[in-house]
Amino acid sequence: MTEMTEFDLIDKAANRNEIMPKGLSLCEQIYFTGMRYLYLCATQNIIGIEQAKEEKQSLRQKVEVWSIRGKIFKQGVLIYNEMQKLIAPQSEFRHKSKEELLEIVCRILLLNQGLIEKSDERLPEHYVKLFGLGEGERKGKRVNE
Repeated sequence: MTEMTEFDLIDKAANRNEIMPKGLSLCEQIYFTGMRYLYLCATQNIIGIEQAKEEKQSLRQKVEVWSIRGKIFKQGVLIYNEMQKLIAPQSEFRHKSKEELLEIVCRILLLNQGLIEKSDERLPEHYVKLFGLGEGERKGKRVNE
């Protein structure tokens, strides 16, 4: 059995005419509302089942694309914010060592890959866990030196 996606769960809630779940993104709210309307129209024979299926597939494809674009945009904003910290004239990083700047660049890459979601100071912990580095390596020195 395949795993249910967020849109599958929204679809089921709309089919049961439940209250819109809390915490949905705008795209998910649009999908929920559209699906509830399609189910209503189909059950009241306003539109046929085949038409409802076609419209459901079309709506889902478009909303999934919007959702992906929204996530990409959000991720781009996070990366932009990180880059602004590096290039701003009053940058707090202008006196950082090469090792510290490398960690900042790694944070940007992690944000870009979606491995961390927030622009925060947690990079060293993530960096150590992801790459299996020891404490000495984290500070820019090899453990065996």
